[in-house]
Amino acid sequence: MDDLVSRLLVAFKLDPSVAAVAIGLAVAAMALVLFVLFVDDLNLQAVDVKESEADEWALEAAIPREIWESSSVRERPTPIAVVQFANKLHIHPAIVAGRIRFERKNFRMLSHYVGRGEIRRHFTQ
Repeated sequence: MDDLVSRLLVAFKLDPSVAAVAIGLAVAAMALVLFVLFVDDLNLQAVDVKESEADEWALEAAIPREIWESSSVRERPTPIAVVQFANKLHIHPAIVAGRIRFERKNFRMLSHYVGRGEIRRHFTQ
């Protein structure tokens, strides 16, 4: 592997420090692409135990189950109820809206609380 890197440095007349940065950026970009493709795929049907545990942990960390299950915002998710509940827990309303949207599998409701294409625009060029 080191021999291959050496040959590439010579072939492209790269300074080793510039090459290290370029390689680091390339690896980071590939990791990010894999993360987005794997983690952000809402259409995945396979149930992975670790993935399920991670989902449960994330739900519990943002809004504890006891608080969520006893909240009125679950039954009546009005914009005012979302903001009041978020303020009570000191979290952003987008977290509450996202939880409601996820549980109801209705990703159109409360859409003004979550960014539309905000993440995607950072990755398109």
